[in-house]
Amino acid sequence: AGRLDHEFGMPVTADLAVDAALRLAAAGADLITWVDPKRPGDASRHKRIDYVFTSASLAKSLKRLWVDRQAVGSDHL
Repeated sequence: AGRLDHEFGMPVTADLAVDAALRLAAAGADLITWVDPKRPGDASRHKRIDYVFTSASLAKSLKRLWVDRQAVGSDHL
């Protein structure tokens, strides 16, 4: 996390949480965790409402991010 630098991008600093999805440049279906039950086919209504944050010291160890679509017991995907 940290502020964007015009030359070096996003610095990782020890005092700020790091969004795992941003760190891994995740995109598309990997970020969708909620679909409007009334309009499930409307992709414009798909949202990311679940987040994973880690410390800056662990951020370099991140390998991948995914949504477990087989999980039972949630109103999210």
